[in-house]
Amino acid sequence: MGRQAALASFFLGAETPGGYLSFFSQDAWKRQNWERVVIKGGPEAGEMLEKLEERLRENGTVFFRVPCAEDPERSDGVILPGEKMLVLNGAPPRGIDPELPGVSERVICLEDCRRKEELYAAREEIFALAEERRLCRERCGRFLSAAGALIRDVSAVAMEDIDREKLERFALKYAAEHFKKSGPDGSGADYSCFLSAVTPDGVTGYWREAKGLCPKVWILEDAYGAVSRQLLARLRELALKSGEDVISCYCPLTPCEKLDHLLFPRLGTALFTSGRFHRLEIEGVRRIHAERFLSMDHIRTHQKKLGFHVKAARQLIAEAGRQQARALELEKGISALYRAATDPERLEKQTEELLRTVEAAAGRAYRQC
Repeated sequence: MGRQAALASFFLGAETPGGYLSFFSQDAWKRQNWERVVIKGGPEAGEMLEKLEERLRENGTVFFRVPCAEDPERSDGVILPGEKMLVLNGAPPRGIDPELPGVSERVICLEDCRRKEELYAAREEIFALAEERRLCRERCGRFLSAAGALIRDVSAVAMEDIDREKLERFALKYAAEHFKKSGPDGSGADYSCFLSAVTPDGVTGYWREAKGLCPKVWILEDAYGAVSRQLLARLRELALKSGEDVISCYCPLTPCEKLDHLLFPRLGTALFTSGRFHRLEIEGVRRIHAERFLSMDHIRTHQKKLGFHVKAARQLIAEAGRQQARALELEKGISALYRAATDPERLEKQTEELLRTVEAAAGRAYRQC
């Protein structure tokens, strides 16, 4: 029986109000004994991953793409669920440190492809570009921090109007209808990611692509971000308790406090939040309106302030995107200097080694089906 590639995309790292937040190393993969291939040592990792994606499509292998938040056209990784394998760009700031190399991890080092004398000769230019890139990222973080504070304030106002008993009844009813017992209590795996991120083009998300994994979609219309904060956290808790695996997609502007979306891959079901910063226009979905859980009385007395906060937050997010765009220009300058000092034959050899490693894993998984 042939296989077809089913492609979805998830960010595993993004700039947030607290700086770059990485999900490249998370306990769920370790507990499920996933194998990791980490590419370290230079900017060519993105090109290697693009070649890998092309080969996987040709072979019909199911995989998920991990785009780079700084440049979504570039790849940061590939997730192969059938093979339980991750192929990841290990360059900073992703924070990937191999723990069991040779056992559950393999490291491909691009330093072996470098003509070191040529690279050393360009060091002053690289230092200057890297320092300006660092400053751009710092400014981006400050703009996002200010935007996040305004968004939290909007949510805090709405939190006071939530009918928590009504919300709890809905959550329990939804869980009873959808989360059938699929394993021991608490046996579900929780995978963390971003489905959207602040990029040089503003807020970029992959909601439509996620329908390939979860075709049954519910959209929670939540202008204030308070109901989704409470409801999604409760539904995730109930799903994991029932034994369902969950893909938890965090809000890039308040990542330590709020989920934006939940995906239940075994059920083929997704719950997306549609709000003022990412309005989702997807046809053929079921919608839940957050106002059914809000009294709105308190909110109405603060409408002018809330409107100002939202407008200001949008402007701050746009400025953060401009800083990211400048950082991307500088990153491309650094990459060009590295490529100029790279031996193409050695790089091709490393790329072929990567492709063979993944194809061998895909072959093993296919034979076990």
